[in-house]
Amino acid sequence: MWMRIVISAMMVLLMEYVGYSLSNEEVESLIRKAETISVEIDKNLSTKKYLPADVYSDALLHIIYARNQLDEKLYNSAYFYATLSIIKFEVASVLAEAGRYEYDLLVRQRDACGGASGQGLRGDIVNTMFESGFEKTGSVYRARFLDKYLFVKNRTRLNGFGRERLDRIALIMNHFPKCSAKIVGHSVEYDTKGYTERKASVVAKYLISKGIQQERIVTIGLGNREVMETNLGYRRADRIEIVLSDITL
Repeated sequence: MWMRIVISAMMVLLMEYVGYSLSNEEVESLIRKAETISVEIDKNLSTKKYLPADVYSDALLHIIYARNQLDEKLYNSAYFYATLSIIKFEVASVLAEAGRYEYDLLVRQRDACGGASGQGLRGDIVNTMFESGFEKTGSVYRARFLDKYLFVKNRTRLNGFGRERLDRIALIMNHFPKCSAKIVGHSVEYDTKGYTERKASVVAKYLISKGIQQERIVTIGLGNREVMETNLGYRRADRIEIVLSDITL
């Protein structure tokens, strides 16, 4: 699909070079097609919550750009943005389907383990991972928690909800003795005093107090160097991300 984006860009450049100009009707038709796709995606409730916010929001913006260029009678440019919008909608739809598949796979895995004879404990662990928000990314399982759901205001201590969440993670790690955890602190503002590392250490110390060996845990403070995907696109957020490796389900 990304190749189509490149090809579309080259086609528009070629049209500019040879002096070919599209008509108002041709461009209007393509923009309407993009708008129709947008409506169809928005109505598809089965995949809507799995849409990658950055790709989808870019596609919506490209429709606006196309409309603006059409109003200025810049037809080739408008056609390009409309094409780009359609392609990004297609990419977003495919990624949303993949996200739904991964979620459904984890649900089926959880239910199968819970219902399998003699595998009740394993099923409970899978269920715990599911409820804790872990998603499989390659060979690791990753979960993220906003600071307000883990810490008291100054981030030096865990709140009750945070301790409950970490109790579940300790349960998972104790069930998989070879499992290791990487705890990464993130922030909205630039971290000049190393507090993202310190809040990651608060999480690590709690897990250690629950029987997890210190050598199985690594803490990292990244400040505001990495963004996270939200419904409004990629944004910086005060959060902790926990990555578990060496888990076999």
